[in-house]
Amino acid sequence: MKLKEWLKNNDISAKKFADTIGVSANSVHRFMNGDLPSKSNLAKIIHATSGQVSLVDFEVCIQQAF
Repeated sequence: MKLKEWLKNNDISAKKFADTIGVSANSVHRFMNGDLPSKSNLAKIIHATSGQVSLVDFEVCIQQAF
């Protein structure tokens, strides 16, 4: 599930999610719009979403990086 979709389904703002994982709201917006998070931020996203958002959800970002 994409991060944007997960936030919408769980009625959580980017700001609130940013506070939860310890990054800026701008970072969350970048993740939602295609930027690949660092390994540590990806781990935080996976944990905070109970695995509903994972590395495969950033597949397009990964493909563009190579």
